[in-house]
Amino acid sequence: MLRLLLCSGICFLLAAPWSTQAEEKSPPAFMQELFPPELVMRHQRDIDLSKDQRRQITKIVSGLQSSVMDIRWEQVDLMGELESVFKKPRVDEKSALAATEKLLKLENQVKLTHVGGLIRIKNVLTQDQQDMLYFLRQGPDESLPD
Repeated sequence: MLRLLLCSGICFLLAAPWSTQAEEKSPPAFMQELFPPELVMRHQRDIDLSKDQRRQITKIVSGLQSSVMDIRWEQVDLMGELESVFKKPRVDEKSALAATEKLLKLENQVKLTHVGGLIRIKNVLTQDQQDMLYFLRQGPDESLPD
């Protein structure tokens, strides 16, 4: 039970910096200007993605996965440390807050890594490809843009 409460508390702490967005149930508006790799992959023919662009995006995504995995390992290790700190009958507030701060910095690092990757993906795409992806994201219910 203590473990469940601890995990819930840590998850709450990690979600807190983005809590206003979670309440809105949508990503921040600026994220609509970027393109997740899944969207690009799903519409690669529609946007006439070249082999070179595909190779570049694959390289970006592979680098992202590697970077994020390294950070996630650190997070899991730090969560174990926090669990040990919080299990004690008397919690050393200073060390608990320091460890929590490190955990939040790692979470921020993950978010920055993701946004950086999305920026690099957007920069691989031409303006016409970006325009088409904006359109396709909304759903191609009407005719294609000119």
